[in-house]
Amino acid sequence: MNISKRKLPLWSEVQAVFGLLVFAVFSWSIRGFLYKLSAFLLYHNLGDIFGIFSYMMGIALLESAIIMAAFLLLAVIFPKSWFRDGFVYKAALLALVVGGAMIYLQSILTFRFPSVPTLVAFLVIPLAVWLALIFLTVKVKRFRALLDFILDRVSVFLYIYVPLGIVGLVVMVIRNLF
Repeated sequence: MNISKRKLPLWSEVQAVFGLLVFAVFSWSIRGFLYKLSAFLLYHNLGDIFGIFSYMMGIALLESAIIMAAFLLLAVIFPKSWFRDGFVYKAALLALVVGGAMIYLQSILTFRFPSVPTLVAFLVIPLAVWLALIFLTVKVKRFRALLDFILDRVSVFLYIYVPLGIVGLVVMVIRNLF
């Protein structure tokens, strides 16, 4: 039996988690693009704006793939009961909690670096929230059903955002080669 059968989660679980990652990363990138679009329209032509958008979509796809690879690496490294069993719940909740923590960290990073106690709290609190959500998922069937429902719905965005990211990567390669 090879490592993929023993250590890696099922393809359907990987697809559900990747769908959530793609939805979150691409939606955040598109939100950032739309936030800056009025400034782009003042200072750039449409070709440059298309290039900026393409770079954002290409990088969003790479970012989603890197995060997914990290989750799969955790599934391979840790014992089966720690991360592979219930992979879809553990990885999806980890993505949501870490994503929320990163958004919060971005909002508090201004002109000076946070203190050490703030950074320690920034690491401990998301871990505690993640573990509490895993406990909730295991114990409360309705919460698990809600999470399944959400993951099922956001997986549709794989068919929209992944091709958009591939186009973005192609545009990035073409712009940088020529």
